[in-house]
Amino acid sequence: KKNSNQRPAEQVQRMMMFPSTLILLFASQHILVHSDVFLGGGAKGSNNRLDERGRDRANGNRMFDSQNNNRGGYNVGHMTYYTGESIPITWTNQHSSGKYQLDGTELILQYTCDTLMRDGTTTNRIPDDPTDCQDYNCDTDIEYGRHESFASYQYCKATSRNKGLFTANQNMRNRHSAKYTRQDNQGTRYGYECPEERDYYPYWRDSMWRDMAIYTNTPQRCSAYQQESQNVKSRWECRYTPDYWDNVLMGYVSSSSGELPLNQVDCENSENGWYVNMATNTTLYKYEWIELPSFGIDAPACTQTLTTRVNHHGLTGGRSFWTHNWKVPDSILDLPGHDHCCVVRLRYNITTADYPAWDADEGIGAGVDYLNNSNVTSPDPDDDPAWIRTWEQFGLSYEDIAYSFSSDNADSDTQKLSRGYVFRNDPEVDPFGYEPMGGSGADDEKSRILLELAINTDQFG
Repeated sequence: KKNSNQRPAEQVQRMMMFPSTLILLFASQHILVHSDVFLGGGAKGSNNRLDERGRDRANGNRMFDSQNNNRGGYNVGHMTYYTGESIPITWTNQHSSGKYQLDGTELILQYTCDTLMRDGTTTNRIPDDPTDCQDYNCDTDIEYGRHESFASYQYCKATSRNKGLFTANQNMRNRHSAKYTRQDNQGTRYGYECPEERDYYPYWRDSMWRDMAIYTNTPQRCSAYQQESQNVKSRWECRYTPDYWDNVLMGYVSSSSGELPLNQVDCENSENGWYVNMATNTTLYKYEWIELPSFGIDAPACTQTLTTRVNHHGLTGGRSFWTHNWKVPDSILDLPGHDHCCVVRLRYNITTADYPAWDADEGIGAGVDYLNNSNVTSPDPDDDPAWIRTWEQFGLSYEDIAYSFSSDNADSDTQKLSRGYVFRNDPEVDPFGYEPMGGSGADDEKSRILLELAINTDQFG
C-alpha cells in the first residue's frame, strides 16, 4: 500500500489527437494514475507504447508515468474527429470508485494540443540534455516522442516543491525541486512530465492541460474544483527573466535546485536572485513574478462518480462501460497545434479513510499537511511515523497505545510492525470491541477494525 497523501494514488493514461475544424486523435494516449486504469472504446490509451511487436511495452518512462503494467495500452494509430463531434472516452479502473470501500475517488479528464507533440520514431525516452538532441533542440528532434515541452520540465526542476504538503514518513533527502514528490522521492523522469503537477490537482503553477471533466465522490467539492480550474483562473509563478533564461542558462537548467520560490515576496526579494551580466558588466535580478492567464474557456463539467468494484476491471453496472462523451469544443481551434496533434489524459485518484484527506467536503484544502509529517528531519520511510493523531478519533491518548511500540517492550521489531500488534499488547485497546470502546455490536466491531488499521497503517508501519 502506498502512503496516502492529501490526494493519494494517482494513475494516468494518455491518448493523442489531431484537429483543424477537425480534430484528429491518434494513440499516443496519456492518462495519469497510481492505480490501474485502462482506456478503451473510441479513444484508446497508449500506456507509453509506440509500435512494439511484442505484448510488453518497451519503455514505461518514454512519455509519462502511467503506473500500469507492461502489457496494457495500444500501439499508435490515427483517428480524426471534428469540432462539435462527440467522442466516447471509455475506461475501467481497477481500485474501484464511489463511496463503496473508498473515502475519495477523483477522475479528471484533461486535454491539450501543441505543434511539437508527436509519437516519435523510437521507444527511447526524450533526452534532458540538449547536446543529446539534433541541432541541440530536443523539442524539435522528431526521433523522440514528446508531450510536455522541454522548457516546462526545466522549470519543474528549477522550481521549489510545495513544502506545505503531507509527505507522511517519506524521506525527501533534502531535495527541493518540484520533480520530487511523496509518490516518487527519487524524481524519476518520464518524458518531460513534471511529477508534482502529475500528482496534485488542482495544481498551483501553470500547466498546459485544459480541464474537460471531473468525477468525484464528493460533488459538494465541484464548485471549488471549477473555481480553481485553470480554464477560468490564472496562475502566478516565479520565472527567470528573459535575459537570464536566454543568455545565462541558455534555456537549460542543469541541476534540480528548486531555487524558484512559490510566493511573490520570496521571488522578488531573494538574496540568491542577483547575477552579473557579463556583456554589460551590470548586476541584475534574475527572478520575476508573472501571471499566466487562464485558458478563457468554460469551467469543467463536474459530477458524482459511479460505483465500481475493488480490484476488478469491470463494468459500472448493467452492460455498459464507464464512458464520458466529450463534445469537441470550438475553442480547441484557438489552440496552437490543434491541426497537428492533441492529447487527452485521464487522472485517477483514490483516497482511503485512514485519515482525512480534505479539510471539508466543500473545499480543496488539505485535511493533513506538513504539520503532520514526521518529526524527524530525514526519516527512514521504513519505520519513522508520520504524526497523525488518529487515536483521538476513538477517544484515546497517545499514551494509551505508545507502550506497545516503545523500547521498553522486549518484543521484536518484526512483531511490533505486524498488523493488530497494538491490540495484543495494550490493555487500553480491546481487540474484541468490548470495554472501553463499547459493546460487541456491529458498530463496535467496525470501530475496532478501523482503529486497528488506522494505528498500524498510519503510525507504525
